[in-house]
Amino acid sequence: MASDEETVYCLCRKPYDENEFMIECDICKDWFHGSCVGVQEYQATDIEIYHCPNCQLAHGPLVLKKRRNWHRHDYSEHDDSGKAVQTGTVVFIKELKNRTFPSADEIPIARLHGSELNIEYFRKHGFSAPMVVEKKDGLGLVVPPAQFTIQDVENYVGSMREVDVIDVAKQEDYKMLMREWTEYYNSPNRHKVYNVISLEFSNTKLSEFVSPPSIVRELSWVSNYFPEQLPEDCTYTRPEVQKYCLMGVRDSFTDFHVDFGGTSVWYHILRGEKVFYLVRPTQANLSLYETWVSSANQSETFFGDQVDVCYKCVIKQGQTLFIPTGWIHAVFTPIDSLVFGGNFLHDFNISLQLQVYDIEKRIKTPSKYLFPSFETTHWYAAKHVLDTIKDYTEEGRRPPEYLLSGAKSLTMHLKSWTQRKDTTVKYHSIFTDLMSDKPQRLAIEYRHDEFLKDAKHDVPEHLNYGRLLKDLQKEIRAFDKEIRTSDSDLQRELLSFQTSPKVSPVKLRAKGNKLKVEKVRGDRKKKKKNLPTKKQMKNIDLLHQHTTEALQAMEEEQKQSYSNTDDDSNSTSLKVRIPKAGAYLDSSLKKERFVKLDPDVKQEVEDQGTGLKLKVSKGKIISDSDNLVVDENPRKNKRPMGSPSSASTMKPGSLKLKLSFAGKALPSDLSSGQGSTQESETATSQSEAEDAGGIPRANLPTIQGGLNCSISDILEASGYGTETDFIVDNE
Repeated sequence: MASDEETVYCLCRKPYDENEFMIECDICKDWFHGSCVGVQEYQATDIEIYHCPNCQLAHGPLVLKKRRNWHRHDYSEHDDSGKAVQTGTVVFIKELKNRTFPSADEIPIARLHGSELNIEYFRKHGFSAPMVVEKKDGLGLVVPPAQFTIQDVENYVGSMREVDVIDVAKQEDYKMLMREWTEYYNSPNRHKVYNVISLEFSNTKLSEFVSPPSIVRELSWVSNYFPEQLPEDCTYTRPEVQKYCLMGVRDSFTDFHVDFGGTSVWYHILRGEKVFYLVRPTQANLSLYETWVSSANQSETFFGDQVDVCYKCVIKQGQTLFIPTGWIHAVFTPIDSLVFGGNFLHDFNISLQLQVYDIEKRIKTPSKYLFPSFETTHWYAAKHVLDTIKDYTEEGRRPPEYLLSGAKSLTMHLKSWTQRKDTTVKYHSIFTDLMSDKPQRLAIEYRHDEFLKDAKHDVPEHLNYGRLLKDLQKEIRAFDKEIRTSDSDLQRELLSFQTSPKVSPVKLRAKGNKLKVEKVRGDRKKKKKNLPTKKQMKNIDLLHQHTTEALQAMEEEQKQSYSNTDDDSNSTSLKVRIPKAGAYLDSSLKKERFVKLDPDVKQEVEDQGTGLKLKVSKGKIISDSDNLVVDENPRKNKRPMGSPSSASTMKPGSLKLKLSFAGKALPSDLSSGQGSTQESETATSQSEAEDAGGIPRANLPTIQGGLNCSISDILEASGYGTETDFIVDNE
């Protein structure tokens, strides 16, 4: 009994109940329960003026809307001749029947025997395109016989069961009792087109007559990983989406949609026929779909015209259709039909399932049209995915790519769902710090705790989600590291193939999950074009001849310059660092040789760096006992005609490196072996040193030419000091 403070309505004088349909009288403005005045919710849209039973005595019965058009959802609209045709109207259905679409066989759609549709088929071919099974034999599907009627459905689900009914001409949904639906369906004179697409009967007696295909039961996350029994105080429920009964009359149409949560779907036509309009779930099409759903003129636009291709697939009585994740589809019913079907989440399209869920969130889909306990289901599935990956690891096998990519996407989303709470914590903690009033601060913190409690209700209580996420990330990183390592090995192999002169060039080719190195057959004609011409070959021969003569001259010069017989060392090369210009005189030389210099010159010499100490034995540098001097500006030899000189054999333009040793007397063995040539060399070296800088140098033999080094090394010897190997010939 209502209290005195509550407002009561209707003939029954009861308070307002949000779960019960009510209608307002246009005369007395009182509200009446539809069940009390004999008006159903789906009938109210056709009433233009309503008179309650009390007002009917003075003002007459209610007035229905007059039909003024056949192409608008509101058939009573005025001035509608210039407006677009809307989805589901009589004009729309007529135009749809006359249109042509590409066949679904162009997708191509797979047509299989029931026994072929097993887990191995999915692992080999994936689940990315629709499939049709002609007969249910071998499919493991259990459905009632073809003689099963709508009255039988009512008998097993209950006459008072409330069902969601869609008014096709208006694309609006209403509530109707099962007995009312049966009466409408069996009526020979239907004044409207209604459609039932969401009667889930898992908890009714009808469930005993229907069992999904065996492949669905094997793949479904809810069937395998969601607990059947939950605690009484549990904040979430087990999803009931495996068994649906769809009852449509002729000319029913369901506009384009993606099944909730990105679920895959199975449909078995027990009686009648269905026409499916299918659109691939490409990124471009999904983006167009999201825009289309959010647009104000959605009902005036046929989505199939917005995409590149819209396929038509006709499913007849006895056939079963499987639609994969994310496929955008509309359904037309050409004749009265009775269909059984169901939805399921699975391992093969995890990333796309989550992407569809993100779209639903962005377009603000009402909760009644979302997959129930979607996030909770994914927490249970994450444990299954982790265990599966670990099984592959223990067996020494790599998990399939669909599972690894799905695990990455799943981990990212699960983490974002938990971080969503963390972001709220930071926001509120900062906000409360700015508050100066303690009571307000306490109130804000209290509301914040309530929000956190509501946000965490999707996570199973017994599940340590922090540990689960860490373990998943660890397994994923291990395989990512393996991929990077294999890619690095492949790159090294590719590099070795390309740099080897005896091996043909190679290229990479994808083969399954691996990259294969293959030889590339070069174009012989192109190679011939790259060969030098005859004229170029003559120039190359001349260059080769000139180089040979230059090398022979250097070898002859070397023989004449190095006639040393000392056996102090067997070393043939020494890695030295040539000093930069001006850094080849040490302090001992300045004291011994330049004490009589002008003060300005003396100061300049003292500022120079210490020279490099080396020793020559048998024409080879073997130690650092003496000082190496580099003459950066060698001059032409001033020798008398006929004087023996290695320089006489050098060609014009040859580069000559002149090395001398300062601070020591000429060794006797060298003087006796080289004679006047050595003296001429010494005099020339001293004269050139005086001409260059006015600073006399030690009267020591100069080593010139005959060094087996590159031109870059010789250039560096004149001031660009770098470590390099100078090899002195034993001859």
